Amino acid sequence: MSSRIPSHEQHHDDADKYALGGVLTLFGLRRGDAPALDALMSKDMTFFFVEAVAKMKGDMAIGEFIRIVIDIHAVELHALGKAAELQRRREAYRAARESWDATGDKGASAPWRRRPVTRNQRFLIASVCHAMRTEPPELTTRGQAADWLERHSAHPQLRGDDE
Repeated sequence: MSSRIPSHEQHHDDADKYALGGVLTLFGLRRGDAPALDALMSKDMTFFFVEAVAKMKGDMAIGEFIRIVIDIHAVELHALGKAAELQRRREAYRAARESWDATGDKGASAPWRRRPVTRNQRFLIASVCHAMRTEPPELTTRGQAADWLERHSAHPQLRGDDE
C-alpha cells in the first residue's frame, strides 16, 4: 500500500512538472501531446489501447507504448484532453466563485474595492480586450476592475452553458 498523498491534495510546483515532463520527453512526447496524455490519464481509455497492443514489439517500455497510442489516436485524444482540461477549469472557477460569493464581501463600500488593481485583473482585462479588439480601460481600483470584468463576461469559456 502506498503512502503517497493523492495528487489532487498535493501542492504542484514547477519542479514536479519539469521532472515528470522531462521523463516523458525521453519517450518522444512533446508539449503538443499534453492534451492526449491528459485524456489517457484522466478517464478509462482502455479502448484506445487495443490497436496499440497489436503494434507492440517484444519488451516495450510503457512510455513507448503510450507514444504509439497517442500516435494512433492523436485527434480523438487531443479533443478529449482539451475537454477534460476545460471541465477542470470550469469546476475550479465555480468553486472559486462560490467561495467568493460566500464571503459576502462584495458591497460597494467593501475595503478591497479601494485597493489597486491586481496583476491578475490587469492580465484578464488585457486578454478580454484583445479578444474584443479594443483598448484596455483606465482602471485604478480592484472594485472598478471587478465590475468591468463582470460586465464583460471575463470568463465566458469557464462559465459553461448553465450561466
